[in-house]
Amino acid sequence: MKDSYGILSKDYLRKKSRPWIDFTKFIEMIKWKERDIIIDIGAGNARNLELVDASNKIAFDLSFELLEGIDGQNNIQKVSGSLPSLPFRKQVTDSVLMIAVLHHLFTHNLRLETMKSVSKLLTKDGEIIFSVWRKWRSGVKKQIIDAIKADQDPTDLFNVQLPWHDSDGKVIATRFYHYFTYKELVKIMRYSRIIIVRREIMGGRRGDANFFLHLKKR
Repeated sequence: MKDSYGILSKDYLRKKSRPWIDFTKFIEMIKWKERDIIIDIGAGNARNLELVDASNKIAFDLSFELLEGIDGQNNIQKVSGSLPSLPFRKQVTDSVLMIAVLHHLFTHNLRLETMKSVSKLLTKDGEIIFSVWRKWRSGVKKQIIDAIKADQDPTDLFNVQLPWHDSDGKVIATRFYHYFTYKELVKIMRYSRIIIVRREIMGGRRGDANFFLHLKKR
């Protein structure tokens, strides 16, 4: 996966320099307040950190190349690493961003251990702003139902390798995605001692592509 992000990093930095519009809408819904320390896990070029107020901002990502593309935000510390390991002390922060990250992890156990590690970072009542791709999104839902009716295994429809196209339309890398059901997310958060405070279904062409969650540590 790290190789894929190294390959697509230059194109990513050209295309994704502004905060994600769906993240922007969700932050406005929950009325974000200024924090002391915020850690953005899977930050990429930290474009979403522009929208949150915090005295200290930490961008954590797998890709050195994407972290090097962080520009214009002087108070951001850059840390590279691989999930589920997080190189921070326990209860270091009261706020974490984790936008479009968990769906890139290949196995259920990796997802469980990652959220458990994230929970350990948080102080009591610490918060997480979180998003993943949704299983029953438009287009995919019909394919899954058709596969089930045909007595076929639909697993490959919600565990997929999707191409990254450069500006010329050429496929230069692929990325893994796992599409989540809400029930699955509830189980993961319960295991990690995290409470779901708010859920929104947003994004994509038909407004149903992602789960956005406002989470709190128990």
